[in-house]
Amino acid sequence: MKDAVEGVPAPSAKLAGSLLFAQLPTSPRVSRSDSRPEGQTGPPPTARATPALFCNSQNGSVAYSGQRASVIEFSSPGKSAAARDQTSAVHSSGGDVLRVSVLGSGTSMGVPTPGCHCAVCKSSDPRDNRTRPSILLSYSGHNVLVDTTPDFRFQALRANLEHLDAVLFTHSHADHIMGLDDIRPYNLKQRCAIPIFASGDTLAVLRRTFAYVFEEAPPGSTVPLVELREITGPFDIFGLRIQPVPALHGPSPVLGFRAGAFAYLTDFSSVPPESKLLLAGLDHFVLDALRYTPHPMHSNVEQSMALVDELRPRQAWFTHICHDLGHQAANDRLPENVRLAYDGLTLEVDL
Repeated sequence: MKDAVEGVPAPSAKLAGSLLFAQLPTSPRVSRSDSRPEGQTGPPPTARATPALFCNSQNGSVAYSGQRASVIEFSSPGKSAAARDQTSAVHSSGGDVLRVSVLGSGTSMGVPTPGCHCAVCKSSDPRDNRTRPSILLSYSGHNVLVDTTPDFRFQALRANLEHLDAVLFTHSHADHIMGLDDIRPYNLKQRCAIPIFASGDTLAVLRRTFAYVFEEAPPGSTVPLVELREITGPFDIFGLRIQPVPALHGPSPVLGFRAGAFAYLTDFSSVPPESKLLLAGLDHFVLDALRYTPHPMHSNVEQSMALVDELRPRQAWFTHICHDLGHQAANDRLPENVRLAYDGLTLEVDL
């Protein structure tokens, strides 16, 4: 599996499509060691392992073991309208529930955009304040994050995120990965590593961008403790089945994710027919809609509306929104079953 994390060629659309139905083997192999947690004393680390705390993870089951910490590479896996909108948009009828929290709904530069004085960037509507795009999946006492944006620390504080069990990555662009370092407080609090799931090419970028995570750190320093899991098909995590949904972001392959009757597909410009089959019968669909005018890397409002009309989810939510779209003005132009997502939106879906 070395090619899955080092020197990976960019997969073609055809290769990305092969993720649709492949099954995930579960045999782990140790790839290298991580540094000791901050404040730990004792002998210096060996070449292959360091005396730290480690989470055993198999098929999404994580438990503290007290073993040495290593990076593991897996083949598997009368309120105002704005105030009312801060409550759950959909309430479950009972049973097992997936709670989806929109941590960020903005484009790569965020809204307000630095140096801009347009009406949306100067808006007093809190729904026009958009951090970089991310969601949190919460179910059965577990929290699974999708993408670590540069705003992750702020997003976690705002959402009162008390623990973090896993991270899924859609792709490797800066607005989706640059907050990885901010998982460290959860490593320390939970006393274990956190599994991260991504395609092979995204894992390769993570290794390059965060090389210090995968190298011996100076004594006393703290780096994120992670377990690497390559996504090669559907996988289970803490009992929830995750279906990767390959798409194209300009020329680059990206992943969306489906769980039950919910799907998330940000940063795409086109969706192959095979992936559309995986998006049928949705209750809630959160998808990219950057702006009104065309963009070579992103779906715009017209294109996303066409996809919604084709797939017919019960409710669609547009995300990765730039400052061309004011929240209320855009919603006034959309049908009732399509709305702009916003930071703080929560959805509940029966599993």
